[in-house]
Amino acid sequence: MIKYPTRCKIIDVTGQEWHGFTANTPEQSKPHIGKEGIARRSCHGVTITLDDGSIIHGYDCWWEPLND
Repeated sequence: MIKYPTRCKIIDVTGQEWHGFTANTPEQSKPHIGKEGIARRSCHGVTITLDDGSIIHGYDCWWEPLND
């Protein structure tokens, strides 16, 4: 279980198999691949504020928590 807020990184999953289907990275998150930030629970699920100030929602990208 993830404890929020947590440091995270936006990742690319294009072509990877996940639960029987091929996952793809959403277009809106491609410019942010590799960036890090803080993921917080919100009324929209998870909101990620990247270190460069960009904001992206968890449902718009693939991300992974980082161990500090």
